[in-house]
Amino acid sequence: HIFYQLLQAVSSGILDTDLQNSIALDGSVEDYKYLCNKNVSNIDDGFLDYASDWKLTSFALDALMTYEEKAEVIRVLAAILHLGNVNFVADADGHAEIIDKMPLRLAASLLKMDEDRLKLVLTCKNLGNIHETILSPYNQPHATTTRNAMAK
Repeated sequence: HIFYQLLQAVSSGILDTDLQNSIALDGSVEDYKYLCNKNVSNIDDGFLDYASDWKLTSFALDALMTYEEKAEVIRVLAAILHLGNVNFVADADGHAEIIDKMPLRLAASLLKMDEDRLKLVLTCKNLGNIHETILSPYNQPHATTTRNAMAK
């Protein structure tokens, strides 16, 4: 439920404004593939109070870590949501190609990672060793599996 809490915190305006702006979440569950669940149709379903739950979670995080550490946790959570929106198609050779670069760019930025490096990790396997790099492109299903494994 942490992802729903975070999105509710964003949409309710209870998350620190600078942090909210840096994670680029809009508060809509339907916009994030990892949260699209037919059993959860609305973030404000009347049964769970995700905003109140976020306040409790935030209070607990404040007791355990510094503001910057808490911000890093929030950035990683947001990166996972953006990573889930990285989608692939097969190019003419059957190799995985990223459709929309924006989710990749957002995830890489939040993870403080080079965008091209993240793209390479998601779309290619290194068959080389410590002395050489031999890249083998993934097909679309394998790239999707790799993305999901990285998010976990």
